[in-house]
Amino acid sequence: MPPEDEETLAYADIALGISGVALLVSGYYRATMYGKGWEFYANEPLFWAKMTALGIFGALSLFPTITIIKRSVTLRTDPDSWQPMSENLASRIVSILNAELSALLFIPLLASTMSRGIGYMKDFPTEVVGPVIFGFITFGACYKYVTDAFSWREDWEMNYMDDNNY
Repeated sequence: MPPEDEETLAYADIALGISGVALLVSGYYRATMYGKGWEFYANEPLFWAKMTALGIFGALSLFPTITIIKRSVTLRTDPDSWQPMSENLASRIVSILNAELSALLFIPLLASTMSRGIGYMKDFPTEVVGPVIFGFITFGACYKYVTDAFSWREDWEMNYMDDNNY
């Protein structure tokens, strides 16, 4: 991928991030001020499943975003050390984007099912259990993909480090 295409990829990632934040803000207002109100959503297990799918989607996007930012910074600050994206890294990003799309497909399905009241449990402590499960899965996935992004090494970097006894 030439540097110009990587720059376009960075702008596309910025647009995805902005649209994700807009989606999050509009969802917050719908759950708290409009629609059926927070009492309905807090007791709806499918709402928390939808939030978990959204959290997984967001966590999955961290690896490509961090990788794209690191590569863009290298391209702008030290173009001589910039290397084209390896097949291994491209394959990893494609697999993560496919997983993101899979998580994204569940969100409208869960939203339409939830808005019809399917699975509503007034007496079950969903308002406690839901956020705990959501937080555990989302923060675990965030930790994994941020760690992966910052510890990623290209094949040529590993070979260089091995040759120089790092």
